[in-house]
Amino acid sequence: MRALLPHLPELKMLCNALCKIPPWLNPRQVVLLFAASNFLFMGIDVAIAHSYNRFADSREWVPIIYSAVGGCIVLVYALMQNTSKIVRFIFSLMCWTGVGVGLTGFYLHIDHTIWREFSLKAIVYAAPIAAPLSYSGVALVALVATGFFDRFSISRRRALLFLVAAGFLGNLVLTILDHARNGFFEAEEWASVAVSAFGTVVLFWAACKTRSGTREENITVLIA
Repeated sequence: MRALLPHLPELKMLCNALCKIPPWLNPRQVVLLFAASNFLFMGIDVAIAHSYNRFADSREWVPIIYSAVGGCIVLVYALMQNTSKIVRFIFSLMCWTGVGVGLTGFYLHIDHTIWREFSLKAIVYAAPIAAPLSYSGVALVALVATGFFDRFSISRRRALLFLVAAGFLGNLVLTILDHARNGFFEAEEWASVAVSAFGTVVLFWAACKTRSGTREENITVLIA
């Protein structure tokens, strides 16, 4: 499998600047470990959030169970040097299940908020409608890191940048909605909006580029 760093100059610069990758880890494993840790910590976060209503709906256990199982599978897969077809199939199945969990949760959150009461209050104070999409995003990151989309002639660098940019865009929209409920009473509330907007623009710009970035451009992406 091709190394991931040549496709990710920003990640390479970040790794070189912040830490030395242990010799027993390759860049692909670093991204997969990042995905595994996200699954596991999201499980804790969702457990706390869903415990607020004492898991009134039994389906609220699904993301928690998936976080534990999916996180462990991705973690084990990340540490494996050689994988068989059946192992790769299980890994891919688990990741696509994560995409499904995220989309299903997104639908259920919308069903319990916007479709029942379409208002700014419902969007901001009810179940966070975009939160479940984190599962879909992390699962896609794991698939990109293993080269699943290479067959579609989509570089890993571009795919990852698009995913991160989409995350910034979602954060931008939700930040505006959240702070709009009090009319941006405090000037400091615009800071997170500005940061999200900057990150969205820079990352989408970087993802759309067809050539490798210069040192200055890569630093700009890292700052974003």
